[in-house]
Amino acid sequence: MSVDHPLRLALGLLGLFIFALLYELLARRVTARDLAYSNVAFFAEAVQPRRWIPRALQALWILAVGALVLGISGPHITALVPVRDGSVFICIDTSGSMSSTDVLPTRAQAAKAAARAFIEESPQGTRIGII
Repeated sequence: MSVDHPLRLALGLLGLFIFALLYELLARRVTARDLAYSNVAFFAEAVQPRRWIPRALQALWILAVGALVLGISGPHITALVPVRDGSVFICIDTSGSMSSTDVLPTRAQAAKAAARAFIEESPQGTRIGII
C-alpha cells in the first residue's frame, strides 16, 4: 500500500498522538474534579464503576481519528486482477531482416514459436489477433 500525501500522513499521526494524550488528560481531569466534590466512600459502595466503557470509547475515538488521518493521506493499493475476455494483438515483423540466423533457426521462426507459446498459455476467452 502507498499514499499520495506522506506528509499529510505524518502530520496526521502526530496530531493523532496529541489527540490521544489530550483525551487521556481531559478524562483524568474530569474524573479528579468529580471526585473532589463527592463522597468517595459512598460513591464506591453505590456504584461499581466500569472502567472498560471509558477505555472503549477512548479507543473508538482514537480509531476514528486515525481512520480520518489515513483517508486524508490518500491511500491506494495496486492489485493485479486476472482478466477474462481480453483482446491482444501480436505484431510480427515480415521484413527481410527476419531471415537473419542470429536466432536459430531464423528470427521469423523464433517469432512464430513465441507467438504460438503465448497463444497456448493465454486464458480461455482471450481474443488474439495477429498482424
